[in-house]
Amino acid sequence: MKHSRLVIVYFVTLTIIIGSCASVGGGKKNMKHEFEKMKWMIGYWKQQSGEMVFAETWNRESDTLFKAHSITLMGRDTIFYEQIRIEPSDGEIFLWTLYKVDGKSQGFAYKLIRNTGKAVVFENKSVPGQSRIEYHLRSDGSVSLSLAGTDSGEKVLERYMLRKLD
Repeated sequence: MKHSRLVIVYFVTLTIIIGSCASVGGGKKNMKHEFEKMKWMIGYWKQQSGEMVFAETWNRESDTLFKAHSITLMGRDTIFYEQIRIEPSDGEIFLWTLYKVDGKSQGFAYKLIRNTGKAVVFENKSVPGQSRIEYHLRSDGSVSLSLAGTDSGEKVLERYMLRKLD
């Protein structure tokens, strides 16, 4: 009897230790909390330089889903249009992009690798030219958006300074 109690105590202790290690090691993120830390992204953001306009509009669809569209205009011509979502998948958070190139839809998923409440960084090392997407909330309320990567061995960096207009 004493031996069976010892075995039970051992297995209960082992289960608690394993459970604690799993939650410390990452486990499933508290999705609502992670999205709450990104709520500053919601709104209409714009950068204008001469005739070129870059804008993103972010909406919060639910506690764990943000949707946006991004557009680049040159005068009255649309140069680029993209749909974007941030949502959980398989216990992680991803930024998904969808756009058309030569009439064909293309999209990529970028995994959230950092979320500080003032900086959000997504990464997908397999995307040529744009493997990293970073949003940084600056002290003046503007947002620095960086799209970085490598294309054919060359470093690529696009940077936008966005002002909130709504």
